[in-house]
Amino acid sequence: MTTRYTQTEWLAIIDEAQRDLPKSFPNYKAPTLGTSKFAKCIDHTLLKLEATKEQIDELCEEARRHDFQ
Repeated sequence: MTTRYTQTEWLAIIDEAQRDLPKSFPNYKAPTLGTSKFAKCIDHTLLKLEATKEQIDELCEEARRHDFQ
């Protein structure tokens, strides 16, 4: 396997990216487990090329039943 960057170049790229990051991040208060607000934070997906119609129907039903987004 080859890479188009040397180790030195990678280190420079990482250093630059770290300088661009904010010094602090805002606090995020996660919704309480088990609430409808928590359910809306869940990404319910099925990423299989061979997923059947029945599996997709079941996934959609689960999302509706639990109020996932």
